[in-house]
Amino acid sequence: AGDLLDLVVHWLPADRRLTVLGDGEYACSTVVQRLPRDVTFVGPVCKDAALYAQPNHVPGKRGRKPIRGDRLPTPSALASDETHPWVPLTAKIYGRQVKLLTKTIRCLWYTVAKGRLVTVVLTRDPRRLLEDRVFFSTDAASEPAEVLESYARRWELEVCFRAIKQTM
Repeated sequence: AGDLLDLVVHWLPADRRLTVLGDGEYACSTVVQRLPRDVTFVGPVCKDAALYAQPNHVPGKRGRKPIRGDRLPTPSALASDETHPWVPLTAKIYGRQVKLLTKTIRCLWYTVAKGRLVTVVLTRDPRRLLEDRVFFSTDAASEPAEVLESYARRWELEVCFRAIKQTM
C-alpha cells in the first residue's frame, strides 16, 4: 500500500492534495509514517491507542529534545471522562444527516504517525444503539465533521469494488 501511494503521489501534479481513506489494516505505521506531508490519511483508531500531547521543549535546556509530550487518556478512557464533555454534531454520513456525540483531541499517535500531529474524533450514538467508534486524520486542522464524512465516503468505494468483483 505504501509503494502504491508513493507511485500515485508521483503521478499527481505538485499542487494536488490527496486524501487516503483506509480501514484498520491500513491505519498502521508502515503506511502512515511514510506519507508525504501533503497527503492526508483518514482511518479508524483502536480504543486502547497510546496518545500523547505535543512535546514541550524548554529553550536552553540541555539534552535531547523530547519526541512526545505527556501521555493522554486512551480513547476508551476519554469516552468515560466526565471532565471532557460530549459535543453534539450533525454530519452527512452515508447520504443522510446523522446526529452524533463527539469528543475531539489533537495529539500524537506516536506508534502510527510518529511526530505528525493528528486529529482524533471519538463518536457516540446518542441513543447508545451503536458502540463508540474512534477515527483519526493526519490533517491536524481537520474538523470532526470533516473526518467523519471523509471516512464514510470509503463505503461507496467498498460497494463499488464488491460489485465489480461480483460482475467479473
